Amino acid sequence: MKSNVVVLILSLFLVSTVSAREPVNAQPVEKRGGIVQLGLGWGFMSHGASLDSALAQAQASGSRFTIYSEAIFGWAIHSQVYLVGGLSGFTDRVTVKSRYMQLNTLLISGGFRYYPLTTGFLLGADFGMAAMALNSDMLSFSVTGKPGFGFKGTFAYDFAPAPAASGIIVGGSITMSQIEGRWTQGVGLFAGWAWK
Repeated sequence: MKSNVVVLILSLFLVSTVSAREPVNAQPVEKRGGIVQLGLGWGFMSHGASLDSALAQAQASGSRFTIYSEAIFGWAIHSQVYLVGGLSGFTDRVTVKSRYMQLNTLLISGGFRYYPLTTGFLLGADFGMAAMALNSDMLSFSVTGKPGFGFKGTFAYDFAPAPAASGIIVGGSITMSQIEGRWTQGVGLFAGWAWK
């Protein structure tokens, strides 16, 4: 009698184990492929004490705006991870009457994007070459510094309904770059579209 009960319990256990696994095999998770992301938004830049002071004095007599933009492309290496590369940068422009001065900071980088869940929140980190150029209507040419290095951290929310679906993405980034011995820091808030 006891042996029959044991056999019955083992049989029920095996059946329940197999049936619990079937839905996973019957409905595989949608695989990720490539990603292309474009974003545009508002930014804040700090170029070091001396340059920040000069820009603040100019801003007091005029206006200043900073734009952040990025273009990212990559490929999934895991169900939650993309390897990416791309361009991101800030355009920091001060206008006084009819005169202007504009600082363009660029980061050419590679990194990753990590989705802790199927979609939704994502985190990213990038590292690469940084460069800066100065433009002004008082100059007949652009002043470009020697390239340096920089890194960027990204946090965002992807509104795509599925891992391989396209959708709106909103988020922010923090960038730090060293160019010719000078550290610059930037914060960007952006909205864009991600094709997947």
